[in-house]
Amino acid sequence: MITDLSQLSPLLIELLLKSGIVVAIGFALVLAFRNSTPEWKHRILLRAFGVAMVIPLLLMLPRWEILPEVKSEAPPVLPSAENTPDSSVVFSSPLPVEPKEAADTKPFWRPSAMEIFALLWLAGSAFFLLRMAMAGSRLRSLARSAKRPSQRIRNLFTSIQLETGVQGVRLLVSDSVVSPFTHGLTHPGIYLPNSSENRSDEELAMIFRHELAHVKRRDALAVFLSRIFLAANWINPLAWVANRQAIHFREEACDESVLAAGHAPSAYAEMLFRQASQQNDRYLQTCTTSMAETGTIEQRIKMILKQNTTITRKPSHLAKLGAAGFTMLFVLIGFVGSQTATNSDSDAAIEKKLSETILPSVQFSETPLRDALAFLAQKGSGMNIILNAPKYEDAKITLRLTNVPLSEALRYTANLAQTNYRIDGNTILVEEISASPPTASAKIPEGNDTVAEKLKKIVIPSIEFRDTPLNDAIAFLAMKSVELDDTTADPKKKGVNIIINADKNTDALITLRLTNVSLAEALKYITSLAGLTYRVDEQAVVIEEKAPAPSGDLYTEAIGISGEAIALFRPVKDAKKFLESFGIRFGQGATAIYNQGQSKLIVRNTKGELDQIKAFIKAAAEGKLDQFKIEQGWEDVFPNEAKGDSTSKLDSIIIPKAEFNKTPFADVLDFLRQRSVELDAEEVDRANKGINMILEEAKRVEAETVTLKVTNISLGNVLRYAADQVGFKYTVEPNAVVFRPKD
Repeated sequence: MITDLSQLSPLLIELLLKSGIVVAIGFALVLAFRNSTPEWKHRILLRAFGVAMVIPLLLMLPRWEILPEVKSEAPPVLPSAENTPDSSVVFSSPLPVEPKEAADTKPFWRPSAMEIFALLWLAGSAFFLLRMAMAGSRLRSLARSAKRPSQRIRNLFTSIQLETGVQGVRLLVSDSVVSPFTHGLTHPGIYLPNSSENRSDEELAMIFRHELAHVKRRDALAVFLSRIFLAANWINPLAWVANRQAIHFREEACDESVLAAGHAPSAYAEMLFRQASQQNDRYLQTCTTSMAETGTIEQRIKMILKQNTTITRKPSHLAKLGAAGFTMLFVLIGFVGSQTATNSDSDAAIEKKLSETILPSVQFSETPLRDALAFLAQKGSGMNIILNAPKYEDAKITLRLTNVPLSEALRYTANLAQTNYRIDGNTILVEEISASPPTASAKIPEGNDTVAEKLKKIVIPSIEFRDTPLNDAIAFLAMKSVELDDTTADPKKKGVNIIINADKNTDALITLRLTNVSLAEALKYITSLAGLTYRVDEQAVVIEEKAPAPSGDLYTEAIGISGEAIALFRPVKDAKKFLESFGIRFGQGATAIYNQGQSKLIVRNTKGELDQIKAFIKAAAEGKLDQFKIEQGWEDVFPNEAKGDSTSKLDSIIIPKAEFNKTPFADVLDFLRQRSVELDAEEVDRANKGINMILEEAKRVEAETVTLKVTNISLGNVLRYAADQVGFKYTVEPNAVVFRPKD
């Protein structure tokens, strides 16, 4: 389906080119048969016109192509989150937020040269079609007001009809008619001026034979076809020449009929000469066959008066066979090239539309995939999106995006349902992942700040969740990212889009209290509490399930350590544990040894993890490790020197008395978290008082209890004693103390 000028322009160029070729071949045939009858030459041009009119339909047919292999690429990226202001609040389930629909604004349209050309062509075609419609209306009005001629003229007309064998033709006279003409596809009629009453029977007989010849030849249909052809190809000068030649051959063929009836050439030529100054208005000439057609009289008179005329020579059977062959060539021209030449153009046009169509807001909540795709198709101005994965049509989609390209909204919608999409001709097919590789993501707009930078720079003053569903907690972070994003002045680029692409743990309840934390740290803690992880693309954060330990073939490789990475590896004693702390995974049989003397890391691991280690070492060597860690969603995303505040509070906050008797470990931490706020004397700002405590892998200690009684002891020691009883340990991080299993 053609939905914009960028798709129409290539088809227009192909249409004009192929139509021009067809008409040029028609002219060549006319030249080859120049001694044949005008009727035969007229028939050749009509065939060319007919094929030229079929070409647009041929261009719309499905294209045949062999789809190239497309390599799978990384998941797509998205621009900024929804610009919905909010303030720092305490969230409980459900999240009391009603997102606002973003304004559907579009940038000012600046057409390209091709789009201007397409607009000009469309305007011209519309003008020609409108003119035909007005001419038809004018002729219908004329038919209603016209009158029957005198009995003398009717009797003469009836005798000529019997002689020529053409019946069922109306004969009318009107003072609006200047020169005789014929009109009507199904109910033809011959229209005469009122002055015809003064003409002799000889002149009237010549007029009737000429106009009845038009009816017999069905020239009304030829006129209609020629006008439609000219409307579609008016911008091509060759089309005008071809149309004029067709008119000339048509009138010559009818002149032959008059001369064949025995009328004197000189008398007929004299009558035509008198008619040359008598022209109907242009509206009547548009859809009629006029005896005194403009621009044809002079050549016709020369032909009529030519004594040794050869126009009666009929084409041979061989010539007819050749003409039939050229007709087939006309049709082939309509097909050849269009099945392959425009495929890439069509794909490119759809890809361009997908990337340039910006959706202000996409909000799906448990929406069936088929309904989500129908919404996106509507937003794409009727774009063809076909779901070719029946078992996924009821898959529930929960997605919240703002100011996002249609391509990325479509990709994420498909991916959340475990499907992919690909462009196939003028259609977008959504299929099972195994059925087709994903389409490459749209180009990222230049000048966008990366999400990794925003995650570090956006600081949230206060976060407090109490049994808040994961979806609501993430929605809060997305809103705050818009409100607090000062990395860009463009409101459409503010904030971060956060996508949850996981089947497990999405119903997790988050209990968390943080103050003055970066968006990266908040994401880290929330996903950790839900047993998930996150990955950062250029313009989006994707929350997903933790990947299992790698399995498969193991490869051994020695990787050189250079640059700033040498200082990082110098104190390392256990390279495997060191790399694991940065998110590198080691499955069964995988190892890592650092040779300090040669500054080489000898690693045995799967191919994917080896590539990850190389990327990590390269980032460390170039001094880009902090940003790289955030992009990978690794746990240790913050420099150690930022941990001072939490460490000092663990020592300075003294718990006067604490007594636990078979108390669940989670309740112990909750109690100590509240006491840390009450007893934090060093901090003036209440929002910053106390210590945030994060319990990872909470399910492992659901049944574990703590029995402990202490007095006047530091908070750090209480936490250590309690954690030891359940087999956990804690790590001090910039804004929280994180509890993890010892093993």
